[in-house]
Amino acid sequence: MKGPFIQTPLVSVVMPVFNAERYVEKAVKSILQQTYSNFEFIIVNDGSTDGSLNRLQQFTDNRIQVISFDQNRGIVSALNKGIEVAKGSLIARMDADDESHIERLQYQVDYLMNHPEVGVCGTWFKLHTGKIIQPPQSHELMRYELINRSVFHHASVMMRSDLIAPYKSQLYNPDFEFTEDLELWMRLVKQTTFANLNRVLLTVRANQGTHVKYRHVSSEHNVILKQQHLEYLFPFLLPEEVVFLAKQLNRIEPLKSNRQDFVRFTQLLHQCWTNNKYPALFSALSSAIWFKLASNAPQSFLWLSICKTYPFATTSIWQKGWLLIKPIARRFKV
Repeated sequence: MKGPFIQTPLVSVVMPVFNAERYVEKAVKSILQQTYSNFEFIIVNDGSTDGSLNRLQQFTDNRIQVISFDQNRGIVSALNKGIEVAKGSLIARMDADDESHIERLQYQVDYLMNHPEVGVCGTWFKLHTGKIIQPPQSHELMRYELINRSVFHHASVMMRSDLIAPYKSQLYNPDFEFTEDLELWMRLVKQTTFANLNRVLLTVRANQGTHVKYRHVSSEHNVILKQQHLEYLFPFLLPEEVVFLAKQLNRIEPLKSNRQDFVRFTQLLHQCWTNNKYPALFSALSSAIWFKLASNAPQSFLWLSICKTYPFATTSIWQKGWLLIKPIARRFKV
């Protein structure tokens, strides 16, 4: 990783657009109005069939470069094209139905200039409804949270171009359409340090064209990604153990209502904990995995007994209360 920038770096903002006529003008203006002005704005019109291209052509700012596909090729192709032509030493993502806050680029550039070890920098963000989403900040926590979810909102990210140079012609893997960002983070986390700024610098329209990936994604591709990441984090696991964990964590094959599967899952996660014992792993397991695991417990009291046995299996008071009333609420027998 290269050291801090000596001169003000050129930032390449890359934004794919597909049928975003209703919001794209606000998205573009939110970049053009940034307090940080040394950027190029690469907009890839991915075969839009509405008035998106007409909206884009109204802008005359010479920092804008519009690339237009004759037909829709998908977000991976659009992103790869934008990255391919980018000239900046830093590359920022943007979505056509989001709005960057006026100081977003300045804050991210300043952070990367002062933290040369960080290769990918995201931010906290706000949904259009007003709800604030706070992705994790710690690199170690982010490494483990990738077991469960994407640790960045994709359109909030700024990356160093020297980090992604080896993948310049095809940064995003076309085999992972719709989970392309998660696959990229799992690849890059092995090579650099991640960070999220604890400042809301983006407003997201979660129910429109942008998909907020700060959640679990149920897909066969996601199981493959989880397997790869589990192998990286826990090389001591056997192949069949990795497959079992990945499927359970992805909820494609939920825990069956029997003690054997439940206990096996618990024991494997305990093995991961005892071989690492990083506070970040503790946090990831207790906050993201365990309550979901608890909800699948064949018996609530079995789960509560496990909480006493394993130090990482923590639950809050309200979660313990739910476990106690769950059999009644769902007409299960305890």
